[in-house]
Amino acid sequence: MKPVGEVVDRASSLAREAELGQVLADATTAELGRGRYEFRSRDDGSSVVGEILKGGQRVGGAPFVGRDRELNKILTTFERSREDHTPVVVSVTGPPGIGKSRLRREVLARLSGNTRVILQRSDAYGQGHALGAAADVVRGIIGLSKGTTTEEARAALDARLLNRTEIDDGARDLIARMLANQPLPEGIDPRGARDLLWLAMTELVMGVVRAEATIVVLEDTQWADPESVEFIDHLLGRANGQPLMVLLLVRPEFWEHSDRLAGRDHTRLELRPLSRQAAEAIARALLGERADELMLERIAQQSAGLPLFAEELSRLAAAGRDTTHAPTIEAAIQVSMDALSEECRDALGRLSVFGTSCWDAGLEAMNVSDAESLMRELAGAEVLVEQASSRFADAREWVFKHALVREVAYESLSDEARKELHALAAD
Repeated sequence: MKPVGEVVDRASSLAREAELGQVLADATTAELGRGRYEFRSRDDGSSVVGEILKGGQRVGGAPFVGRDRELNKILTTFERSREDHTPVVVSVTGPPGIGKSRLRREVLARLSGNTRVILQRSDAYGQGHALGAAADVVRGIIGLSKGTTTEEARAALDARLLNRTEIDDGARDLIARMLANQPLPEGIDPRGARDLLWLAMTELVMGVVRAEATIVVLEDTQWADPESVEFIDHLLGRANGQPLMVLLLVRPEFWEHSDRLAGRDHTRLELRPLSRQAAEAIARALLGERADELMLERIAQQSAGLPLFAEELSRLAAAGRDTTHAPTIEAAIQVSMDALSEECRDALGRLSVFGTSCWDAGLEAMNVSDAESLMRELAGAEVLVEQASSRFADAREWVFKHALVREVAYESLSDEARKELHALAAD
């Protein structure tokens, strides 16, 4: 039987565009392979696949330990959704540094074929942007970046929907405006526009889910706007009989609204601190021959079961630095930042005002020369991670390795510096 469908079409398009001896990957594939292969982003959102990275199954050299139960639970829940054609939601809750993002990466790396993955990450300022997270999900479906124009969004919608009549011209125009972060037209009823947007966005997502098993990954959803959270709940209710899984990665404060996801097929996972043995395994992997039992025991005890803290302490120890000056994970991150060059520390503070995502063009706009070189130096220090695609044309996108790193960098700025940098970023 000849394979057909959107995935095959995407693969064929990439194969046609690839130069001799070149391998191209779409944004989703690049995200799944991040940490195991080098990727160089292209203007159209695809990436050139480079060399295999050493230690391919590891992120920053740290092994994945102590989370097998949670990993297997998520994977078996997804298989149940796929086989039974039923919508499910899995939430992973825990404080910063407990390992939510690493667990997400391991889940996606183990998904079988014929699975559509839609990734969305909320920023700390996202709660004031109505339907902002929901718009990110729709952009992921139709392959648009956040910097898209209304015209580009409308063209992409028309190309995806072709002759389908479920979403009329008026609804398409509203979605295009939302995806381009443009206000509603004057004179339109906001309540009616909201209802029309919800119906149209639901139909767009359902079109994907009906074609293949789908997992929507929402990271740092404690920062998502309330209406987007309501939309995701609505989506689960409308997906009856469809293979859809929503994977939520949240901090505990997300559940201050106790009625969220009530009545859904919901599996709740709360990440607990790692065992002493698991923390020692992380330290041993990062320290190598430098490790001794006393050092491993001290790192395991000091890290309090937080894998990110164990990683930071291990890197400090590997560099010959005194870990006793890092009593908390934030302090450990600050000590690591203090070891950077003055230029890198300055760049890090400037980049933090953009949120968890940042761009070399943004740093250049803040009057920093050689921005790309600085960002690569920060990537080498395992502070930033380059993304396979960028939401803005002619700019490389990077993310902070962990949201907590960005928070520490931001807190290091004075109030006056924050105001000045936010003004520069807005320009």
